[in-house]
Amino acid sequence: MGSYDVAMKVILSHCGHAALEYFLGLELEASEIVALPQETASVRRSDVPVRVRTREVRVLLVLLEVQRKST
Repeated sequence: MGSYDVAMKVILSHCGHAALEYFLGLELEASEIVALPQETASVRRSDVPVRVRTREVRVLLVLLEVQRKST
């Protein structure tokens, strides 16, 4: 796991709720990082699955994948 992935996971653990609201454009009631037992073909370790519940009681699974721009 690269340092970029670690930084993203630290940010999500400290202010993830606010970041998710900002990027998704939704008012959230709750958010929770979903722990995966192992890496799968469709979800890599660098991906972060997050279960969110909106104030309208919609439950969504959001898959975050942060990438850095090559310079």
